Amino acid sequence: SYGLKSIQLGAFSGSGLKSLTIPDSVYNVPGNIVDNCINLESLKLSDNIIDLGNNFFCNTPKIKSVTLPKSLRTIGRNAFTGSNIKSVIIPKTVALIYKSAFENAILDSIEFEEGSNLSIIEEGAFSGCKNLKTITIPAAVKEIKEKAFLNCTNLERVVFEKNPRLKNLNSACFSNTAITEITIPKPLEIVGTYAFDGASKLETVRFEDDSELTELLGWAFRNCSNLTVVDFGKNS
Repeated sequence: SYGLKSIQLGAFSGSGLKSLTIPDSVYNVPGNIVDNCINLESLKLSDNIIDLGNNFFCNTPKIKSVTLPKSLRTIGRNAFTGSNIKSVIIPKTVALIYKSAFENAILDSIEFEEGSNLSIIEEGAFSGCKNLKTITIPAAVKEIKEKAFLNCTNLERVVFEKNPRLKNLNSACFSNTAITEITIPKPLEIVGTYAFDGASKLETVRFEDDSELTELLGWAFRNCSNLTVVDFGKNS
């Protein structure tokens, strides 16, 4: 078929565009396509985009909402840094969210579609999302990497979907959050260094019965000044 197939790196970066529709013939959109487009108010993505490139929405303050296509597989580094998008639904096709993709975003709602294929939440992916109050971790996630939710200072509630595969919480992944209680899924094997450091509102930590935990690393719950209950469950 005919039509535009790809848009190359930085094609509209820093331009005065107010509106842009990327045709459905486009499958490839690398990074910096519309970054620093400070007047861009409306952006329609191709329904066939597979990868959302690095810095995609970086410094696009007038874009308030976006619909991510059902074809999307990856979200690039710093993709939403400096955007004013308040909520996002991440399609179930997304398997990888790269480092710092939503770092310091003003997002107050992040929703994963049911049946999400996301397997790893990368380093710093949601760090500094100060408006985020709750997050549901998809069952397919096996690892939450370093600083993934660091300094999400209003994050109160973390829920793991049923039948989780989570094996590893890496260092500082929930450090300086407002979590009050958390139930650690049975398959988890490692709680990393400083994992909950500075989570000063955390009161209760429960490990599910038959927990597969093998390592609770140094300073995991350091400075959790209100932590009063740690329950390792039965047969741990």
